[in-house]
Amino acid sequence: ETAAGDLELIYEYFVYVGSVSANRRYVERSQVSERLVGKMSMTDPIADMLTRIRNAGQAGHRRVDIPPSKIKIEIARILEENNFILGYKVLDDGAHGRLRVYMKYTPDDRPVIRVLERVSKPGLRKYVDYASAPKVRVGMGISILSTSMGLITDRDARRLHVGGEVIAKVY
Repeated sequence: ETAAGDLELIYEYFVYVGSVSANRRYVERSQVSERLVGKMSMTDPIADMLTRIRNAGQAGHRRVDIPPSKIKIEIARILEENNFILGYKVLDDGAHGRLRVYMKYTPDDRPVIRVLERVSKPGLRKYVDYASAPKVRVGMGISILSTSMGLITDRDARRLHVGGEVIAKVY
């Protein structure tokens, strides 16, 4: 749909909020806001992915579905290689697809991922050379770097003598 259609939905949202009783207002507002979902752009899809994984771990979910992209699939690959998740699959749902991440838990049902944090953000990018690639928890965690060789961990960056943008840290 066009931008005019989006503006129409937003206008409809505000008209409903101000015009009807509280009970009916809630129902109608939620219906309008459901139509707005997917029409708004996302400024940081990687942060969204990390938040979905973090929230799934805290809620005890066994899997989480994420809108896929090449970089998100690579992040999932790195998390699996470093034993932070059980695995991942790219599912074809007929539209854009889904990246399904299978969460990993300790024997006492705590998530293996304790901290999953975005480092370089759209408003403030963080770049490092290979010598200053951040070690997370004295090597117990990983930093994920975007380099000219693709996404790699901080250990691989030091071994390959390549720097890049620090995407996230995990432990």
